Amino acid sequence: MFTYHQSQSESSTYLSGLENLQYDLLYGKRYTYNGEDLYPATDLMMDVEDVSVTSVKKDRYNNAISVYGANFTKNTKIFVNGEKVATTYVGPRLIRTSLTNISDGDTVTVNVIGSKGIILRAGKNEVVYTDPDIVPETETTEPENTESTESTENTEDTENTEDTENTKDTENTESTENTGSNTSAAVHVQ
Repeated sequence: MFTYHQSQSESSTYLSGLENLQYDLLYGKRYTYNGEDLYPATDLMMDVEDVSVTSVKKDRYNNAISVYGANFTKNTKIFVNGEKVATTYVGPRLIRTSLTNISDGDTVTVNVIGSKGIILRAGKNEVVYTDPDIVPETETTEPENTESTESTENTEDTENTEDTENTKDTENTESTENTGSNTSAAVHVQ
């Protein structure tokens, strides 16, 4: 560019040539650099570190939802189900929004927003908000096959009763035999 200014400043085609040179350097096939791209585009990441959410808690005292995480800035905004909501920056690990902006089961994430409302850096993760004041409904299901359950229990009870009776009979027989042999032993001793 500098060489072009020095060598072509007095030329009648100076302005049109300057436009062509600028276009070639910015958007063209880079004829100036023999077709090489000396300054390739990169994926720019705004901000220094990733922003992330670790937890979302109801703050009854401030009538707000507190979003805890890491690396928040004044440009970090809360998104509920993909929609940006009014956000108050408290510090690098805490931002807040009104209780009216969120309800149980909503997905919460944070993003860094630029001055034109463009997302400069998306948050790394998202958290599903669970309202501590809502008691989850529990399903009560009745057993489908109550007859088979009862018959299984009856079978087990019958088996246990039979085992107990057999054990008692065996014990009674053994004690009777032992008593009988003791009696006969006593008779021999006399």
